[in-house]
Amino acid sequence: MIPFPADEIHDEDAALEWWGEVFALSCESLRSQVDAAALVREIVASIRSIREASLNELLSLTEAAERTGHTADHIGRLVREGKVPNAGRKNAPRVRVRDLVSHLKPKLAPFPSKAYDPDTDARSLRVRR
Repeated sequence: MIPFPADEIHDEDAALEWWGEVFALSCESLRSQVDAAALVREIVASIRSIREASLNELLSLTEAAERTGHTADHIGRLVREGKVPNAGRKNAPRVRVRDLVSHLKPKLAPFPSKAYDPDTDARSLRVRR
């Protein structure tokens, strides 16, 4: 079996592309039988290692703010309050992606595409009486 190039591929999309294109093509050219269980384990392990590395990535407060949509001040406040661990120094805080995912709530979904109609709202109030 061709080994997964973990030292060259560092994101999930590139890994999936490698498995689907490079590995699959080489298997087709060999026309050999492969151990399906071992193959699946190798695919899952490669994607897990990429995900683990991305979750352990250290971000500055500015980078964390860009990724989450929260402000750098808010994330800094969470670090000072101890709600998000500081993975850097006191005057140069860093946060792990993993800690952001577990501590920050997602933003609300955007409004539905249908705009607010005050006439419909007013009619619904009249019907209740």
